[in-house]
Amino acid sequence: MARPIKDGVSYFPKDTAFYDDDKVKLLRAEYGAKGMYLLDYLLCECYGKNGYYITWDKVKRTLIADSVRCGISPAFVEEFVTGCIRCSFFDERVAMSFGVLTSAGIQRRYVRMFNSRSQIKMRREYFLLDLQDREDLPESILSKLVLIDKSTENPDKITENADKSTENTQSKEKEKKKAEATLKAEESTASSSPSLDEVIAYAAERGNRVNPHRFFRYYERRKWRDATGTAFDWRERMRDWETNGIPNTLEAQKERYGTFDAEDAFKAALRRTYGEEKDHG
Repeated sequence: MARPIKDGVSYFPKDTAFYDDDKVKLLRAEYGAKGMYLLDYLLCECYGKNGYYITWDKVKRTLIADSVRCGISPAFVEEFVTGCIRCSFFDERVAMSFGVLTSAGIQRRYVRMFNSRSQIKMRREYFLLDLQDREDLPESILSKLVLIDKSTENPDKITENADKSTENTQSKEKEKKKAEATLKAEESTASSSPSLDEVIAYAAERGNRVNPHRFFRYYERRKWRDATGTAFDWRERMRDWETNGIPNTLEAQKERYGTFDAEDAFKAALRRTYGEEKDHG
């Protein structure tokens, strides 16, 4: 029996100027080498599995953290993905509406990589390219493009991988159960909205240098939910602050430096890394 055609690719093109992109530079300044490693891993996950998107939820966050290792926690993964959405590396509307990470740039590369196929199928609700723009979609690609609505998706698409080996299925089941067990353990100790006194007491118990007032303000604004709207273990987040420092999202830069401008936030991140600018005048 012929092997089913997979949605992802075995390799993808990466521009030599990738790390000179302003969004990537901002992420690097905010999250350092760990962030760059995680970003590369997320792109491999995106292109390698579904081809142009990642379905993002708490289980996926935990699996990613378990896979990348290198001291990267689920909380750091969540903060980094939130930063990617805020600086528009991933599209905010699709992420917030469907829990999916993708971008127009990712989709442009995807359709060009699959130009040799007779059809290029993409979900309409995730689609970000301009059908009228030939820079986005040349005629040779547009003629092959098939946009699929979730409600009318071809049933063959759902069952096309049914012939995969039992061993592979069992492996995925074990992986899923492991992630669910980790989540259950997290949620069993989670408190969705601690009081300021609880946060102060826990910081004192840990003997850390985390400012409990700032920690409380930061997550109180987010109603003690992550980027997907899910409650998390706030104690785990504080432990993550101990290890990785304060999350450097644009909103955090606004809180610290009084600006929400991307350029100013980038400069603020550099000041944090290399020290405050001195007056040489």
